[in-house]
Amino acid sequence: MDDETYDRRHQDYPGVVGGSVYRRSDYEIREPNETEAAELAWEQGAEERWKAEGRIGEYRRIAELHAADTVDGMLVDAWTAGACVALHDALSEKNRERWLGLTTAQQCDIAVRLTMGGR
Repeated sequence: MDDETYDRRHQDYPGVVGGSVYRRSDYEIREPNETEAAELAWEQGAEERWKAEGRIGEYRRIAELHAADTVDGMLVDAWTAGACVALHDALSEKNRERWLGLTTAQQCDIAVRLTMGGR
C-alpha cells in the first residue's frame, strides 16, 4: 500500500487498519550485504549444478531444500531424494550407469529399501 493510501485510510478509519498493513516507505529496497550476496551466488551456482546433473541434480535439489517435488512425473520427498543421492554417490561407475537407466520409481524403491536395511 502506498503512503498516501495508508494515511488516507488511517484518517477515514482510525484503528481499523491493522498491524499487518505497512507504509511502503517503512521498508527500503537495498543492495544485499556481503553475506547475502555470497548466499545468492551460492544459490545461483547450485541451480546450475543441479540442472547439469539431470535427474540426480533434481534429487540433490529436493534433498538440499528439504522439499518435495515431482521428478519425471513422480512426487519425491526429501528423505527419498536424500536416499537416492546417497546411493548414487556410493555406487561404482558400472553400477551407477545401470542405476541411472532405471525409472524414477525403481530408483526410489531401491534406494529406500537399501537405506532401510531391506533387500
